[in-house]
Amino acid sequence: MELRARLVAKVFASAGRAVPIIAAGLAETRSGKPAWWAGHEGSTIEDLDEQEFAENVSAVDVLAAGGHVVPIGPLTNVAAALEHPRCAIREITMMGGAFDGRTDHNIRSDVDAARVVFDAGVELTAVGLEITEQVRLTEADLTGLDGEPGQLLLGEVHRYWSVIGHDWNTPHDPIAVLTMVAPELFRFERGRIRIDGADGCTDFDPDPDGPHRIVRALDIEGVRHELVTRLGRACTR
Repeated sequence: MELRARLVAKVFASAGRAVPIIAAGLAETRSGKPAWWAGHEGSTIEDLDEQEFAENVSAVDVLAAGGHVVPIGPLTNVAAALEHPRCAIREITMMGGAFDGRTDHNIRSDVDAARVVFDAGVELTAVGLEITEQVRLTEADLTGLDGEPGQLLLGEVHRYWSVIGHDWNTPHDPIAVLTMVAPELFRFERGRIRIDGADGCTDFDPDPDGPHRIVRALDIEGVRHELVTRLGRACTR
C-alpha cells in the first residue's frame, strides 16, 4: 500500500498540484486473499522512493470522513470506513463487479469486504467489467499527452503494455469517474447488488427503490473522446 501512496504523491508532484492527504491503506484484505499486482508498478519512476505521504495518518479515518468515496481496487478500506463510528460516507462510485456471469478482480480480491459495502445500503454506482471492456485506449489516443505528468503516464503505460503483450488499455476506473461528470454518456439501472457465492460473482436485482445503480450501456466513442480530452487537458495544465 505504501507503493500506491507514493505513486499518488508522484502524480500530484509532477502536475504541480497541491497535495491532499495521502495515506497508505490497509495491508491485508478481510478475506486473507492477496490483491493481485503485476509487480512492475512504478518501475519507470526513478525518484519514487523519495515521494512522501502521511505515514502516521489512517486511510480508513480519511475515507470515513469523506462524503463521496471513489474506490480504486478491492473494497477493503471502504468496508472498514463504513464501519467507522464516525462514518460520513453518503455515496460511492466504483468500477467493480461483472453483471454477465463472470467475476471481477476488484470484488474477488476481497469478497468479504465487498459484501459489507453492498449490504451497507449506501447510495452506490457501479460500472461492471462487461461495460468497461467496451472501451480501449491505444497509442493514437495518447499522442497528445505532454508535460511531466504526460511523460510519467506514458512511461507506466508502455511498461504495462510490454508486460501483458497488448498495445491498448482498458480505462476501467476512469470510466467509473466519468459517470460522475458526464452522466449523459451512460444508461443506468437502479436496484440492488449482491454477492453470490464465495468467488465474488455479482448479481443485480432491478428495483426502482434500490440503493444501487449499475451502468447498462454507454456511448463508447463519446466516453473514449471525453477521457482522452480530459486526460490531455490534465497533463498540460
